[in-house]
Amino acid sequence: MDAEMHNAFFRTTKMEDNAYWYRIWAMIASVAITLITSVAICSWHQDQLFKDMVMAGKDPIELACAQNSSQQNMASVCAKIHDGR
Repeated sequence: MDAEMHNAFFRTTKMEDNAYWYRIWAMIASVAITLITSVAICSWHQDQLFKDMVMAGKDPIELACAQNSSQQNMASVCAKIHDGR
């Protein structure tokens, strides 16, 4: 491919370049919005389940231990509660 054909093949106008970057940023924004929304909905749903279980008579501390047992600060509290019962 000679230089003239190369330039003609890769030539883009400013508008085409802007449209390309607009599409790229739109896809990135869509992915980010989807991830943020998914995390927010899952968190809300988990909180709602926790509230429903407490309203049904479950012990809030035991539920918190079951929900957050992998966190270091909750693990020690849960171990003490479990050993004490």
